[in-house]
Amino acid sequence: MAAGMGTRLGAGIPKAMVHVAGKSLAEHAVERVLQVPQITEIIVVTPPNDNRLAATMEQYGAKVRTVPGGASRVASVRAGLAEASLAAINILVHDAARAFTPAQIFAQVLEALSAKECSAVIPALKVTDTISVVERDAAGGHEIITQTPDRSTLRAVQTPQGFDAQLLRDAHASSILYRSRTG
Repeated sequence: MAAGMGTRLGAGIPKAMVHVAGKSLAEHAVERVLQVPQITEIIVVTPPNDNRLAATMEQYGAKVRTVPGGASRVASVRAGLAEASLAAINILVHDAARAFTPAQIFAQVLEALSAKECSAVIPALKVTDTISVVERDAAGGHEIITQTPDRSTLRAVQTPQGFDAQLLRDAHASSILYRSRTG
């Protein structure tokens, strides 16, 4: 996933195109993924209406293809999924912004999926910070802490997120994907 505009970063270009040590974050991410022999195709979802990243990805050969993303993350994942081989058994969704994820993490996610113990695998880190839930006071002027969850029950979810390919396709075909709690 390299389709985000990266507005919070404030670099004036999509985050995946920001350079670190002479290469874009997307290039660093693809190079890590290419180290995993079990991965047979890489679909880089690029910013819509911007061909610069697609041109950069040509250097990696036929194993790496690009597809323009959509207006939202869901639409971008769906675009990448549509480009993926129908023969794929497992699919990993990874953020180019997490460009330095070790190849070993990709391999571990694939290994867990291949063991058929579960249909989705998401790496997660224990939260070490105190996290609090806040609400605005009745006057709407101040935020008030209403809850501080036990951090031992919290995880910071990472990528690559791995899925049984059919499960992911079915979820994206379903109208319940990403439905809000109230809707």
